[in-house]
Amino acid sequence: MRCFHRMVKLTLALGLLFLFFTSTAHGVWYRAQLTHSETASLHPRVVHDIGGLPHVFWQEGDQILHTCLGPGGGVPESIGVGDRLDIVFCPICNEISAAWIGPDDRPHYRAWRDGVWGSLATMPFQTGPALAIAVAHHEHGRLLWVEPDPIEGGKVVYFAKEGADGRWTVPAPLVRREFSDWAPLSIGLRRVSEGGDLVASWADEMGDPFGLYARTTTETGWGPEELVAEWLTGQYSLDTEWRVGVGHFAGNGPAPTCPCNIVLYVSGQAGTWSEPEEIGTGHFPAEMEWPQEISLHVRQDDGAPFVVWRHESYEMLELVDERLILAVKESGSWSFAGDLAVNRNASSPDVSTSPAGSPVVVWSDDSSGTVEIYLASEEPLVDVSSPGPSRTEVEWRMIPNPTHGGASIHWESATPERIHITVIDVLGRTVFSDHPSLARGRDGGWAGLDYGGRPVSSGTYWVRVETGRTTSVHPLTVVH
Repeated sequence: MRCFHRMVKLTLALGLLFLFFTSTAHGVWYRAQLTHSETASLHPRVVHDIGGLPHVFWQEGDQILHTCLGPGGGVPESIGVGDRLDIVFCPICNEISAAWIGPDDRPHYRAWRDGVWGSLATMPFQTGPALAIAVAHHEHGRLLWVEPDPIEGGKVVYFAKEGADGRWTVPAPLVRREFSDWAPLSIGLRRVSEGGDLVASWADEMGDPFGLYARTTTETGWGPEELVAEWLTGQYSLDTEWRVGVGHFAGNGPAPTCPCNIVLYVSGQAGTWSEPEEIGTGHFPAEMEWPQEISLHVRQDDGAPFVVWRHESYEMLELVDERLILAVKESGSWSFAGDLAVNRNASSPDVSTSPAGSPVVVWSDDSSGTVEIYLASEEPLVDVSSPGPSRTEVEWRMIPNPTHGGASIHWESATPERIHITVIDVLGRTVFSDHPSLARGRDGGWAGLDYGGRPVSSGTYWVRVETGRTTSVHPLTVVH
């Protein structure tokens, strides 16, 4: 592990944060660059644990990495090797389940609980190498994956579940379908009730009719296969309102009236799926709009769906606009934000919600020269609330602010005070800290460097001045 991290020289970024106001229903976005690596950081995923801390996963080479953004966290760890990662959090067990396809082309599974990752489980081949994978959790792990069948033809969707003893059941086939050989397979698996019922789904552009299909468990086993949404044949995302048994789907497919992609949203239960809602056009009107890389998260408090995707627009087959779009349905109406990412080449977005119900979005972006992971939130990622200068008996100032590098910090007090100055980044980590000193006044400074002597990233930091009795926090903007 240590050798791996020395090799990729990956560290979490030091608080790259930008603020601005949007013209949508969303107000201020707080943004952070989460990785600094020499190789591409790809396919980020985000979930929140029961304590409200965000957990971010991504791929770095063939490694699957995880970090928890909170006190004591922030250090990336490798949880396995492979790709096609799927992540789910179980709020009943406070457990995160991770599944991916390993270098042996088999389904791999690990679970996180109480800060510890469990042992790796690997599923055996049934008919061939795994092509797609999805994970769910109820007390223990649940897996869904696809393998080709070279003997009987077509592709088979298999299901297996973990027992209390850690052993997995013999994989059972759920459906055999042709599935396209040229389009990436998209499948989904989630718990859809408090009792542990599941909904398994797959998009099939070779079906009749072509679209999104699903099977839901009942008291006697898996129910029949049913069509959830016609035309939804591409990449999609699944989440559930598990307390009330409602499934939510969002995905793309070909528009029936133009050479475009569309985003469709569907919700409901077995046998009672809603009519699809088209939410993926008109965000940058052009000859052709091409939404892709769609992710869906359902806020459990009220069942509000959050859908995020990469949106491309073309004129005469030339790319004229690209952005991330976040769609939220509240009180029966959709609202949209199109300014999550500062740069226009953001991709692979994912979304979760904080304990307060606000969206937290992660994505990858190659604007810095390598592909890095970024995060946007409607809430500050660390509590930097300030009691204000009037509550401290220390008079102090920072010059300049904004700064192109370091800042001079000058403070004075009527009586000798032991002053401690700390610079904090957006993730709540200490970037710089001086030694507490006892005096009535002093000029100090911060050179804009972290503990390793490296210049910090552009963004907003918080300078915290503490005495034995009071604390004051003020923002300091670094611009390179």
